Amino acid sequence: MTAALQFSVNTLKSTNLRGMLDPFTTVRPLVILNDIHELFNICKSPAAESTETLTQMWAHNMRLLRDQRRFDELEPILASRTTAMQILFNHTSQKNVKSLVGTMLTKQLLQYAQMARKAGSLHTAGSCVAQLNACLQSLREPDAASVVRLRTKVEAVKSLWAQGDHRIATRALQEMLTMSNTSIPFALRASIEYKLGNWVGESRAKRAEVLLTEYYEPAVMHAATCNDSGLQAKAHYHLAKFADAQYQTLAVNDPCEHIREHIRYKLKEAAACDAIIKENKADKAIGERYRLQKRKIEMHIQEDQQEEQEYIRRREGLLLCSVENYLQSLQHGNAHPDVCVFRLCTLWFANLDLTAVNKVVASYVDTLPTWKFLTLMYQLSARLSSKPDAKEANFQTVLQRLIIKLAQDHPFHTLYQIIALKNGNVTSASSVTKAKTMEASSSDTALAAQDILNKLRSHHRLKPSVEGLDLLSNAYIQFAYKKISQQQMASRDFKLDPKSALFQIAQQGLDVPIASAIHPIMENCDYSGLPRIARISTRFACPGGINVPKVLDCRGTDGKIYRQLVKGNDDLRQDAVLSSVFNSMNGLLRKSVETRKRNLSIRTYKVVPLAPRAGLVEWVQDTLPIGAFLLQAHPRYYKKDWLAKECRTRLQEAGEHGHEFNRKLKVYKEIEAHFHPVFRHFFFEKFHDPVEWFETRLAYSRSVAASSIAGFIVGLGDRHAQNILIDQNTAEVVHIDLGIAFDQGKHLNMPEIVPFRLTRDIVDGMGITKTEGTFRRCCEETLKVLRSDAEVILTILEVFRYDPLYNWKVTPMEQRRRQGLLDDHEMHLMTDAGGGAGDNGGNKEAENALRVVRQKLSPDVSVECQVNELIHTAMDANNLSKMFPGWQPWL
Repeated sequence: MTAALQFSVNTLKSTNLRGMLDPFTTVRPLVILNDIHELFNICKSPAAESTETLTQMWAHNMRLLRDQRRFDELEPILASRTTAMQILFNHTSQKNVKSLVGTMLTKQLLQYAQMARKAGSLHTAGSCVAQLNACLQSLREPDAASVVRLRTKVEAVKSLWAQGDHRIATRALQEMLTMSNTSIPFALRASIEYKLGNWVGESRAKRAEVLLTEYYEPAVMHAATCNDSGLQAKAHYHLAKFADAQYQTLAVNDPCEHIREHIRYKLKEAAACDAIIKENKADKAIGERYRLQKRKIEMHIQEDQQEEQEYIRRREGLLLCSVENYLQSLQHGNAHPDVCVFRLCTLWFANLDLTAVNKVVASYVDTLPTWKFLTLMYQLSARLSSKPDAKEANFQTVLQRLIIKLAQDHPFHTLYQIIALKNGNVTSASSVTKAKTMEASSSDTALAAQDILNKLRSHHRLKPSVEGLDLLSNAYIQFAYKKISQQQMASRDFKLDPKSALFQIAQQGLDVPIASAIHPIMENCDYSGLPRIARISTRFACPGGINVPKVLDCRGTDGKIYRQLVKGNDDLRQDAVLSSVFNSMNGLLRKSVETRKRNLSIRTYKVVPLAPRAGLVEWVQDTLPIGAFLLQAHPRYYKKDWLAKECRTRLQEAGEHGHEFNRKLKVYKEIEAHFHPVFRHFFFEKFHDPVEWFETRLAYSRSVAASSIAGFIVGLGDRHAQNILIDQNTAEVVHIDLGIAFDQGKHLNMPEIVPFRLTRDIVDGMGITKTEGTFRRCCEETLKVLRSDAEVILTILEVFRYDPLYNWKVTPMEQRRRQGLLDDHEMHLMTDAGGGAGDNGGNKEAENALRVVRQKLSPDVSVECQVNELIHTAMDANNLSKMFPGWQPWL
C-alpha cells in the first residue's frame, strides 16, 4: 500500500498538471488508494455506524463525480472498491466483518449496476447484478425480507428493458407486483408501479383508463404512505405526465366539430321529414314511414350528443388530473420542477375559461413553493387584466392571488415586472410625472398591475420595498429618456441633473437591492442579505448608439461597483424573455455529462424592463464588441487591405444595381481577397502565457458553438459584429440585443439567410482546425442535448404563445430601424407609439414560430448531418454576399 502510494505521488510530481486539459486520470489512482485505505481502517475496528458512514461518504463522492465525469472514467474507482470488498468478504473469518462488508458490497454493486445501465454499458450492469445475487446468496437472507434482493431484481429487469427485451421486462415487473403487499415496501412498490405504467403505456398494451387505475393511481397512493416527499413528487409527476399526454392526444384528435356538423346535417334531415309528413297528411302510410325515419334520425342525433359529451368528459377529466398532479408534484418536491411549472401554466392558460381548472389551481396557491414559478413571472404578469370578461373572471382572481403571493415571498424577483406593466403608458420622461393623471386611459393590464401594487403597499413589511422600487424605476425611466445635447456629446462631460430624482438617490442611496445584480432565489424567502444601493455616481457615460444609452456606476453596500446600461426608446421585454429561454437551455446543458465537462453554456446577463420602451441592462464587465476589436486590428495587421468602410460601400453599391446576385457575389469575393481575417491576434495580444492562450481559445470555440446552436434553435437574428461581445478574461462570447428572434430576421427588408454568425474572422479565432474538431464536436453535443430535451424546450416556448406582450413578428417600422433606414420623422413616430406589442399576429404567428422550432429539433436527419449543413450555410459566400451590408459579412 505504501509503495503504491509513493509511486502515485512520484508520478504526480513528474507531471505538469497546469498544462493538462484534464488531470483527473492522473490523480485518479490517489482516489482509489484512499478508498482502499479507508476500507481497511474500518475493518480493523468494525462497527455498523462506521461502515454506514463510509458507504454514505462514498455514495456522496460518487454523485459529485458522476455530475462531471463519464462512466468509463469512473469505472476504475467503482471496480477497485468492489474488488477490495470482495477480497475482504471472501477471505475474512470474522463473522461480524463479513456481515458488515457484505452489506457494503451489496450497496456498492447496486450503485455500480445502476450507473453502468444508465451509461449504456449493459454487459457490465449484468455482471454486477450476477455478482450481487451471489453475494446475497452467501449472506443467506430470506427472499421476502431482503429489500436489497428486491432492488436487485428491479435493476435486472431495467437492464432487460434497456437491452430491448420489453415484453420480458414488463412481464417480470408485473409478476413482482403480484407478490403480497407486505412483501414489497411501499416506497419500492410505488416506484415499480409508475415505472410499469410508463413501460406498458409505451408499448400500448393496455388502455389509458386501465393504466391510470392499475399503475399510476396506486403508485401515488403507495408513495403517500411513505415519509419520502421526493418519491411522492415523482409519482405525481409521472401520473401528471401520462394524463397530460392522453389529454394532448384527445385535443389533437378533437371530433367535436365533426360531430356537430353531423348533427346539423341530421337536423336538416329531420326537418325534411317533417316537411314531407306535413305535405302528405292524407297518406298515412307515407306519414308513418317518415315518422319512423325521423325517430331513427333523432336516435342518431342523441348518440352523437352523447359521444360529444363523453369526449368532453374524458378530456376535462384528464386535464384536471394532469393539472392537479403537476401541482402536487410541485408541492411535494423537485421532480422536474421546470417541466411541471411550464406544462401547468400552458394547460392553465389554454383552459382559463374552465371553472374547474381555476378551482383546482386556487386550492394550491397558498401552499405551493412560489420560487418555482419565478421563471414565468413575465408570462404570468402579462396576463393581468382589471376588466376581464365573464369567461376570464375566475382566472383573473386566481392569477392575481398567485402573483401577490409571489411578490410577498420574492419581492425583488417580481416587483420590477409588475411596475413595468403599471408603466404601460409611459413613453417619455414627461409621462412619468403625469402617470396619475393618465390612469383613466391606462390599459386593463396597467390598471391591474397598479391595483396589485396598492394591495402590496398595504402589507407593512412590503411597503418600503414597493415604494422604493417604484421610486427607483421612475428615476431610471426619466434618466433613460433624457436627451443629450450636442455640447455634452462634444465635451464628453456627462453629469446627472441635480434636479432629477436619480440625483437624489445617487446622493443618499436607497434601501433596495441593486436592480442589475443577479440575485439568488432564496427558497426560505429571506432576502435580507442582498446588497443595497449605497450610492450612484453622479457622472455617467454614453457609449454611442441610435438611442443614446447611458452607463451608470452603482455602488452596493457590499462595496462592489455594479455598472448598469440604462436604455430609452428600446423595447427590452423580448431581451428579457430570450434571456430566460437561454437560462433554461443552460439548465439542460448542465444535466448532460458531455456538455457539462466541456463547460458548454450560453452567457446571459440581467435585463430589467421598466416601461414599454425603457429599462436597464447589466453591464457585462471586461467585454468588448468583437467588431470594435476587428475594426482597429485590421488596419494594424494588414495595412494594404481595404478598410471596412470601403468594403461596405462596395457591397452596398453592388446591391443597388438591380439586385444582381452574381454581381454581389463577385464583389463579395473581391472584398474577401482584399480583407484578411485577423481575430487570431486577439488571443496573441491578450493571453501571453501558452497554456492560457490555448485554454481561452478553446473556451472561445466552445462558447461560439453553444451560442450558435442555441441561437439557431430560437431563430436569433441581427448578429452583426457589434452585437456579439467577447470576454477579455475568458474569451467567452456574449450575445446582446436579442430583439430579433424566432426567424424574424428572415422577414427584414434585406432577409437574413444565415443560421448564425460564422464569418471568416469568427472562424479565424478558432485556430488552425477552424470549424473542424472542437467547434464541430461542441455544436453536435449541444444539438444532441437540445434534441433529446426537445419536449422541454417546446414546453417552455409554448407558454410564450399565451403572452399577449410578446412580439411574434417584426413591424415594418422595426424592420427599418434594425437596418438603419429610419429617418428622424419615423424615429419620432416610433417613440410616440410606445412599442406596445399588442396581439401583433396573435396565436397564428406563435403557432408558426413553434412549428419551425419543432422542425429544427426533429430527428429527421442525424445530428452530424444537420450541424454540417448549418456550418456550410453559415459560411457560404453566396449567402454572405446577400446579407445587409451593415451586418458586415466580411468581418
